Formats: sequence, structure tokens, C-alpha cells
Amino acid sequence: MYCKKPKLLLMAVVALTALATAEPSYLWYRTYSVENYNGNGCDPEDSLNLPDCHNFAQGFVNAVEGHDLGAADVWLRGMVKDTDCVASNWTTTCSQANDCDFINYNGHGNHVYGPYFGADEEYQFDIFSDVKFGGLDCWGGYLKWVQLMSCLSFYQAFPVDAWDDVFDGVHSVMGYRSDFYGIDGSEAYNTQCGEALSNEFWDNWVDGEMSINASWICAQRDAAYYGYLDEQVGIEPGIVAALGMLYETWASADDDPAGAGTGSFQYVTYGDPTYYGE
Repeated sequence: MYCKKPKLLLMAVVALTALATAEPSYLWYRTYSVENYNGNGCDPEDSLNLPDCHNFAQGFVNAVEGHDLGAADVWLRGMVKDTDCVASNWTTTCSQANDCDFINYNGHGNHVYGPYFGADEEYQFDIFSDVKFGGLDCWGGYLKWVQLMSCLSFYQAFPVDAWDDVFDGVHSVMGYRSDFYGIDGSEAYNTQCGEALSNEFWDNWVDGEMSINASWICAQRDAAYYGYLDEQVGIEPGIVAALGMLYETWASADDDPAGAGTGSFQYVTYGDPTYYGE
């Protein structure tokens, strides 16, 4: 993997090459963010509220809108927040998440049940396979890329197996094997941090012509670990990709869905990550 300032501390790779041939014609996207977990049925004594999530989502939007994506039709389909983040948004091939090309999620995560939207039944995923990314049976594979800004998405013994049933046309899912930390600062500062992280990703992928795996992992190193986290806590970013999609570039990506199922997983460790806050 090529990074602009290579300083990789640990890498685990099961990789296959990408074969796509055309720049995307569309980038319809949507963000999901949960800050008020108390409002989604969580016990206030558990202190699960996350005050930086909406700002990080706004930072992602700012970064997308600030980049020249060529001929792509760019459309923000919506910013879904708090009580509107229900599990049914993600749990069928015809769900809301699958009517766009790219989704970005900010909130809690869980390595067994997937994203954690809240404690009440309407926010719960029973198992990983409840989630369907891609929409092959309904939309023809609109959803191609997912970013999960949440803890422990890939904290399984074999993420390729754990995520296999989730992949229904999606090209890749980016997230973390470890805990992930935003930052508890002012609204403006949180948005700035989220935007810096997303800008680094889009700079890498679109302007730097890097592969999507390198774009994501290097952005985490430069803008998060060496950036707003200031090396105070480690992170372990990773990516699960469909067969042939791990090295997808923006210039080589197209609008076609990937095949169902996963093909590869890669992660890199920066510093000393935590797991479940330990």
C-alpha cells in the first residue's frame, strides 16, 4: 500500500485486485448519525450519548461538496439523525440506504449486531445478516460504498465471513476493528475534524488516484491518528470489500454492482488501540 507519509505499524491483508473500468456517473449519498441515544431508548445512566456525531456527518457533507468529482451527478439524499435512524432503513434490499451510492454513519457500533442505533426494538439489529448493502434484488445495486464511523465494526475473528451476507452488491465497507474516537469539542471544531478526515479520504481517492483501501486507511492515519487524536489513542481502521474491489480507484470505479458476498479484508494498526474502551 502506498501512503503519502508511510508509517504503518501493523497490517493484515487478504487481497484481490480490482477490475472496474469507468469513473462513476453518480454520487448520490446520505449520512446517518445518532447522538441522543437516550431518546432512542438507552438508559441515561449508561452515558451512551455521543455529542460529536452530527458534526462529523456535516464534515463529511462539506468534504463531498468541496471536491470536484468530475462528471458524477452529486446529490445529498438526506442527513438522517437520532430517532429517524431506525433499523429498517438498512435491513432489506429495498431499504432507504440502498437508494444511493454512498452512505456515511456516525454513532455506536457492535461487532456482533452491527451498527447500534438504540435500545428500543425499532432501532435494533438482531444479527449482521439483517443488514443488506447493495440492493441487488430491488434497486440493481445502487449502494456501492459505506463508511462506518463507529467502534468495532470488524472486531470478529474472520470479518470476511461475518460480513458475507451483508454484501448484496456493495463494493466496500470501511470502518474500524478497534474503538473509534471522535472528539468532544465545540460544534465548529468537531465539524472541522470530521471535514478534515473526510477531505483526506476524498483527496486520496479522487485527486491522489489512490485505491479505496489506501485512501481510507491513510486518511485515518494522517487526519485522525496524527491529526486531531494527536497520537493520544490508537485506532485500527479497516475495509471489507467484495471480490475484486479492494483496490478500486475513483477513476476505475463504475456504477455497476459488485457480486454478492465478500472477497477481502484489510486493516492497519496505528498506536495502541482500545477495544470496548478497555
